[in-house]
Amino acid sequence: MKTFVLQTRVLNEAHTGKNIGALLREACTEWKISDKNPTIVTDNTRNMIVAGAEAQFSPHQGSR
Repeated sequence: MKTFVLQTRVLNEAHTGKNIGALLREACTEWKISDKNPTIVTDNTRNMIVAGAEAQFSPHQGSR
């Protein structure tokens, strides 16, 4: 398996699922990969679960 980091960003707002999801959608739009159905892997915190749903990423794989 290969992994890549496309970018890192500062999130000055509260780290809510809604804000993180919006940032993820924005990044995917900038990289022109929104139509690729990207998969994200995160921890299982509520804000990251919500971020995956907000960004409409499927599947979202939470770590154990």
